[in-house]
Formats: sequence, structure tokens, C-alpha cells
Amino acid sequence: MGTYIVGDIHGCFEEWISLKNRIEEIDLKAVFILAGDIIDRGPNTIPMLEWAIKNVTQTGKYQMIIGNHEFEKIDWIKSYLKQIEQAQDEGRNFDLEQMVDDNYAFRRNCLQANLSNEQLKEILYFFESLPYYKDLKIDTGNSRQHYIIVHGGIHSTMINKDES
Repeated sequence: MGTYIVGDIHGCFEEWISLKNRIEEIDLKAVFILAGDIIDRGPNTIPMLEWAIKNVTQTGKYQMIIGNHEFEKIDWIKSYLKQIEQAQDEGRNFDLEQMVDDNYAFRRNCLQANLSNEQLKEILYFFESLPYYKDLKIDTGNSRQHYIIVHGGIHSTMINKDES
């Protein structure tokens, strides 16, 4: 059983599925850790995101840590939901068409997929549930290895004096 770290899928859903399937053909017990940035840039952000929401768990076969693109969308979705609430309080409508786009056309992707506000909340909760890092210990029988899996780096304040 191998552990495979895959980062920066960036909406390339078909390529991800192809890679995953090829690995699983030779390693049925493979564990995958998606190292952030599964969304934006590529052509299939929403299918990739829907797959992740259905399949990613904290300790299962498919795991994930947050990347900067997911982290940015937390604030973007919260801002959108807050603007809806403010508009309702003022007796006016506000929808995704009126929301300012982010830097990577996430709004356009959501509009094309016809996502509801409830689905956007589900995406928000998913992103908020993702850890910043994974502590991975591998014992091959001959050796033990310890890895910290992060998307882009880890702040020095998170490292103990004994470097753990």
C-alpha cells in the first residue's frame, strides 16, 4: 500500500481521475492525499470539487489539505452569503450574478453549474473542514519516515523547538 501525494490539480478533473485509476490498477490499497488547490484554472473545477466533497475524509483512502485557492474561496463565499443577508434585510435581491468575481472565474464556474446557495454553503463547510497539514508517519518495516504534508509551506511558529 502506497501513499500518493497529489497537489495542484486545479480543476483538471479528468486528468485526476485518470491518474487515480492508473495508480489503483496496480495498488488497490493506495491512499491519496490531495495537497490543496484542486480548484480554479482548469476546465472542470466544479466536477473536481463535487468529487472531493463526496470522497475526501480526514483519515480515509482520499484525504486532503487546504490550499491557498480553497482558503481564498472561504472568504469569497462568506462575503457572498453576507451580501445576500444584507440585501434581504434591506428588502432587495442579491444573487450570484451580482457578486464580484474572484481572480479565477470561480463565480462563473458556479453560475455555469447552476449551484444553489445551499451548495455554496456545502462547499464552504467542506473547505473549512480541511486541515492545514497532514502528519504522515510511514513504517516500511525496515525504516520509519516522518513527513509533514503542506500545500505551500508551514510557518515557523508551528514548529516546536525539538523540530516536531
